[in-house]
Amino acid sequence: MTGLLVDYGGVLTTSVFESFRAFCRAEGVEPDTIPHLLVEDEEALAELHAFEIGRLEEAEFERRFAGRLGVAPERLLERIFAALGPDERMIGAVRAVRAAGVPTALVSNSWGLAIYDRPLLAELFDAELISAEVGLRKPDPSIFLLAAERPVAGPGVAAGHRSIGDEGHQAVLRQCLSKRQIVFVRLAVAPAGRAVEGRPYQAGVDRRREIVEE
Repeated sequence: MTGLLVDYGGVLTTSVFESFRAFCRAEGVEPDTIPHLLVEDEEALAELHAFEIGRLEEAEFERRFAGRLGVAPERLLERIFAALGPDERMIGAVRAVRAAGVPTALVSNSWGLAIYDRPLLAELFDAELISAEVGLRKPDPSIFLLAAERPVAGPGVAAGHRSIGDEGHQAVLRQCLSKRQIVFVRLAVAPAGRAVEGRPYQAGVDRRREIVEE
């Protein structure tokens, strides 16, 4: 392994979906309202994507998303993620990987910036690629190219990458990650909307478990 790319929510933290459910229960709505909304409402998903890359202001996103959920917009994101906590086992694993000399990078689609523990990220990662700050989001291959090059060659090397789009997505990721023996640990969501937590973006290998056990 020559590099480690790590997602944030659901990997370095406890379950994002459990936090969604806790929020919904507290607000008196069906527990799976948020994932169902993002699967079934294309407009809501498009607004989230715009928010993730900084094209929609946080207050406006909270207003729109709260309206779709039927809840008050004040401090919406803070309330949604109130039940989220650190996953100390995974944090320890990433810390050990970096201490062993393997370059590390955070690759995260953001729901606002307040969720991130910046001092912790500075300790764990050589580079931080947060979608709202770089204007790219997963699964755009460009964010992976940027993440794969920054820990190895230093910040700014890949700053000129343009958005590649969905075409050739798998081929680009195979070239970017597999050829360089770079592992990406993420929170994955199955096509039906079910959470599959801790899966890496490589064919069927539960690399999260291997990293923790090593």
